[in-house]
Amino acid sequence: MLEVGMKAPEFTLPDKDGNSISLSAFLGKRVVLYFYPKDNTPGCSRQACAFAAAYEGFKARNVAVIGISKDSVASHQKFAQKYNLPFVLLSVAQGEVIYESKRNDDKYDKRYKRTVDAYGYEDDISQLFHKELIVPYIDPLEAEENARLDEERKMQRNVEIAKVRKVLSMLQPIQKQRLLKHIIEGKTVCEIAREEGTYHSSITKSINAAIKNFKKFYENL
Repeated sequence: MLEVGMKAPEFTLPDKDGNSISLSAFLGKRVVLYFYPKDNTPGCSRQACAFAAAYEGFKARNVAVIGISKDSVASHQKFAQKYNLPFVLLSVAQGEVIYESKRNDDKYDKRYKRTVDAYGYEDDISQLFHKELIVPYIDPLEAEENARLDEERKMQRNVEIAKVRKVLSMLQPIQKQRLLKHIIEGKTVCEIAREEGTYHSSITKSINAAIKNFKKFYENL
């Protein structure tokens, strides 16, 4: 079981170009090592693109980024080319990286015999690594999707506003005036009746008629 302060376990795996890469080759650097299930799946692609977007920040701080999955070397090569990934991708199609013998073998074999999803180290595994290293972790695909959804919501709101204005223009002026006083200004029927010097029953009838007409006009637009 990996714990803070332990020596990071050594391993050697092929990268996307078939070169053998050992973890010890990164001694002297801090390393963000993350495991992911499969190339080209939506979640793993977003995660990889987020690391790619933040890569220059990692590089400026002398931090290496390594992604590991059970995909083949050829799959990694296509994955890196598709998303322009600048960091190291290693294949654990054969062998293992981190194994904890106390875990249930069948369950954790499916997770490629690993007990951590990501850790940072220089030589010893460091709990403070992520606190010390301040690099924005931005998911560009998620940001793009959120921007698109925000734009859609804004457009929908503008459509609704235009529709409401159109419906209000279709009401009788006195109905519109009383409805806006009641709903927008929050005035009670009695307050409106006192302002206009009329009976509150007349105001109630007028407002109810305005609400009924508003709903009818709105549904028919």
